[in-house]
Amino acid sequence: MKKSELQQIIREEIANALTEAAKYDTLAVLSDFKRYNNNEIQSIDDLVIRTIKNLGYKPTANNIKQAESHLSASMTSNDKLPIDATLVRELMKILR
Repeated sequence: MKKSELQQIIREEIANALTEAAKYDTLAVLSDFKRYNNNEIQSIDDLVIRTIKNLGYKPTANNIKQAESHLSASMTSNDKLPIDATLVRELMKILR
């Protein structure tokens, strides 16, 4: 991820009035999405558990099912995840 892209994501998060902790959680998840897209995180299962934990939730069976379903539905045609803060905010709402 380019520095300018990361700065834009940070600006978007601030504009949406996320708490400081949620902003860093979001950035950690977006970083993992990029790592998954680059095959540095090998499986969707590993990504889902990392995502749930990075957002401060427990990786319960229900949370894993909900997050995996949403991430799978959000993938592009080439099985890549969009590096998008909106997707992370959607996950936060699902996991609440």
